[in-house]
Amino acid sequence: MSKIINMSLPEPLYMEVVKMAKVKGVSRSQMLKEALNIYISEEKRWLNIRKIGNETAKKFGIKDENGIEKIREEYWEERNNA
Repeated sequence: MSKIINMSLPEPLYMEVVKMAKVKGVSRSQMLKEALNIYISEEKRWLNIRKIGNETAKKFGIKDENGIEKIREEYWEERNNA
């Protein structure tokens, strides 16, 4: 079952939707559905990547970028001394 959403778009974005829909041979509505599906899929993917990153940071005691830099330096020092 479909639900209707009304929304306003800035003119330049609206024109891009119209152009892209014509190129693809689909309606503006279908174009926006596809775009939203892609956006939601990518957001879920990035949320999962961030979750894994946070879990990994916690596991290794990384609190900020300095912690990452320290691990990187230790890795290269061990590698160069091997």
